[in-house]
Amino acid sequence: MFKIPIAVYMKTYQKIIVATLSIFIFSYLVYKFLIIDFLFPVNNTLEKFISKNTIKIENIDPNNLNNSNFDQIISAIGDSKIVFLGEQDHGEAPAFLVKSKLIKILHETMGFDVIIFESDFFGLNFDPTKTDYILGNHTDYQENIYSIWSNCLECQYLFEYINKSKESESPIFVAGADTRHHGLNSNKFLVPSFINYMSSNNFFESKDEEKTIVRVLTELLEKEYNSQIDKSDKNDFLVFLERTEEKIDDSIFWHQEIRNLRGFFHNTFSNSNNERDIQMADNLLWLLKHPFKDKKVIFWGSNSHIFKNYSTINDKYAANASDQDTTNMGSEIAKVMEDDLFILGFTSFKGEGGRLYQEGYDIKKPNPNHFEALIHKLNFDYAFIDFQKGHGELDGVEEFWMKTLIHQPKYFAWHKMFDGVFYIKDSYRCEETPAL
Repeated sequence: MFKIPIAVYMKTYQKIIVATLSIFIFSYLVYKFLIIDFLFPVNNTLEKFISKNTIKIENIDPNNLNNSNFDQIISAIGDSKIVFLGEQDHGEAPAFLVKSKLIKILHETMGFDVIIFESDFFGLNFDPTKTDYILGNHTDYQENIYSIWSNCLECQYLFEYINKSKESESPIFVAGADTRHHGLNSNKFLVPSFINYMSSNNFFESKDEEKTIVRVLTELLEKEYNSQIDKSDKNDFLVFLERTEEKIDDSIFWHQEIRNLRGFFHNTFSNSNNERDIQMADNLLWLLKHPFKDKKVIFWGSNSHIFKNYSTINDKYAANASDQDTTNMGSEIAKVMEDDLFILGFTSFKGEGGRLYQEGYDIKKPNPNHFEALIHKLNFDYAFIDFQKGHGELDGVEEFWMKTLIHQPKYFAWHKMFDGVFYIKDSYRCEETPAL
């Protein structure tokens, strides 16, 4: 039998390898430089704006005294009296460090001395020893802030800084604006304190009405979204709140807590976040009008609550139009005081997401035409981009992709919704504070 020399086999094998590699390289180049550009076209105006206006941030460690380029953020904030600091999904440790560092700078150089958390309005603002509101000086304030922050290791620097400030001439006051009641004070004091105040002022028309209010409040506090309240009790509860609100001056804490309880009630039985966000805005405006009048205030919450101009959104992917949100807290606040407001959103390129006590998940890398991918080209670990600076340069940009809401890309007019954005290349989850 005729045998083919091994050298021929080798040459044929080499030709196959070379041909395969050539095909692979050619296909890759076609994809990278032709197909990918076709599938994900980059907005040249947006890319140019990002390249020109993105500021590299050297470090985010609040213990590090190097605040290089944070002055660019301070400059962007300017004369604003209210600063909203966001986060993508309540679990990104780097965002918590950035916000802690920025709060320290704002307190020491700009006179911001109030932090209002996306946490229990009643729990953080009520003083059980005075049956009225307190100017944000709780000794147990951490127990009334949601555990996703209060138990997070990367937030502890902030709490230590707040505690230390209380011994200085410029103490930081802590308050809450959320209509949900999940703090220690709400669980222990809301029902008895509320009933005592209403009873001592003869606001109940009968003992039966008082029992109804106790029954409804107890159900809401214990079960919230799983509450089972019959139609008659619902109606009686709302009628009592409306009647009583009119009898109390709006400067009194209980006047606002009545409004807050109404928002809490409606949010419990709502399929959207509208009721919660509208009431958070109402609570925040009350805090700014009364206990913190003439104060410079920082609000700590999620990106989804703090952005403005909700009306610019046209979300084509809403599962049910009747359940779709139509506003948020930032949009409601901006209607009243946009000139005094600076809103800083956060986004990230990749990493791991997930809140404390929940499952983690991978943060997917963005497509090449997304906001995060365009910043990634600059090779920065951390960066700040000011949408107000050179705003006219984005006149040709209507919308663009960014994944700042729970790490999911959305095609919105983000430059009209945030005043600036802080970029984090590699995000990671916060750790639980070790038990003492």
